[in-house]
Amino acid sequence: VGAGRQIRRALRLDPDLHEARIYLGHLLYDRGDWEGALREFERVPPVEHWDALAVWRIIELKRALWQIDAGDARLAHWEQRLKELESLDDPIDRLVALGRAYVEFGVANPEPYRIMFMTRPDLVPNAYHGERLAESAAFDLLLHCVHDAIDAGRLRPEYDDAFRVSIGLWARVHGITSLYVSKPDMGWPDDPRFLDEYCDASLRGIVVE
Repeated sequence: VGAGRQIRRALRLDPDLHEARIYLGHLLYDRGDWEGALREFERVPPVEHWDALAVWRIIELKRALWQIDAGDARLAHWEQRLKELESLDDPIDRLVALGRAYVEFGVANPEPYRIMFMTRPDLVPNAYHGERLAESAAFDLLLHCVHDAIDAGRLRPEYDDAFRVSIGLWARVHGITSLYVSKPDMGWPDDPRFLDEYCDASLRGIVVE
């Protein structure tokens, strides 16, 4: 609840924090608040959605809550966006995009990020304990992307356990995000290529060249 409140506060200050709004939608979905989740997901224009899982959930929630069928004109924009996202050729590109979105969310929303990932275990809300996070939408999306990379033969053969790989990748993006949040005055490179270089270095050891 605390993290959701912090995200809403950030969105009141800047309604165009699209990644934060999508993350809030996933939090509400995981709590069973289907109407609330759909409301937040829909407030982000289709072209600004880069999370295929969120788009899929919009479609499924509309079908369930509005009792409409696939192909209905009211789903057209979302079904088209889902096709566009799923047609991205390289699953490694999707992993890089997901990693960037994670870091950008943490930097844009430091207080919710601290609550979720940088607080003593006994003080973290139940929704963000390790076993719950492992079942969350964000981790599920990462796991899905890693499965796609394995299935496409884009990872070295010894990296065939999607869960282990996902935990390792999460640890890498969490490390740099936590430093950004806890040491904002460290003099971080303002070159936008910095995150691309970091993601490339993080994946270099597991990706088939």
